[in-house]
Amino acid sequence: PNLGIKKTFQELVQKTIEKHGNLIINGIGLTGAGRHQLKNLLFRYNPTVKTEILCQYKAIIKLYPEANSIVEMGKEDGKVILIRDKVIDYFYMNSLCGAGCGAYIEMVCFRFNLTLNEFDELALQADKPVAISSKCSVLGMSSALNYLQKGEDIKNIVAGVVKAVVRNFLSMVKGKQIKSPCIFTGGGALLKSFKHAFEEELGFKITVPDEPIFTGTYGASLYAKEDKNITLEEILSLCYT
Repeated sequence: PNLGIKKTFQELVQKTIEKHGNLIINGIGLTGAGRHQLKNLLFRYNPTVKTEILCQYKAIIKLYPEANSIVEMGKEDGKVILIRDKVIDYFYMNSLCGAGCGAYIEMVCFRFNLTLNEFDELALQADKPVAISSKCSVLGMSSALNYLQKGEDIKNIVAGVVKAVVRNFLSMVKGKQIKSPCIFTGGGALLKSFKHAFEEELGFKITVPDEPIFTGTYGASLYAKEDKNITLEEILSLCYT
């Protein structure tokens, strides 16, 4: 949850100054949903702007040179990136429906009065996950609530949601193969139930980076041109213009 791109950026810069002082910034790389708005804010410093696909790839191929595929589960969308000979061979981004992203999971948690950690723990305890639609978050939510009203164990409902989201991801590749080594990134990678479900469906172990929510950011930093010489306070001043 954020306060809008500009306000959120302003608060992050302010907190960084309070924690680390007025750092000198050598390079600026932008990615993600707010990259174009921040580019307009920082235009005089000519920031490097790259798509989330390219930044995920750039980070993962740096951290895991042997990687053949990337699955990224963010809040607003999901991505599958296939790599061959260290270049992107295929990618697909699910941005039309929430059925394959974190917003769906947050909605389920809200309706079931669960924290993300509670959701994750319950899903791992399931013994008979229910069948839930994997194509639509609205239908999936309706199905989950219907199971709840029928008295189904909540752990099997949330496990069914996890399996539905994973199936949605795997349907993105449209007949292509997700190969090992596969790297799982994004906020969804913080939930062990999703890692387990992907491994069950794929038939092999997948790798979660130490900080999976920051791989896109790391990729953007690798693309950034290191020819800037500005301070955080100078950047912060732009947020008030």
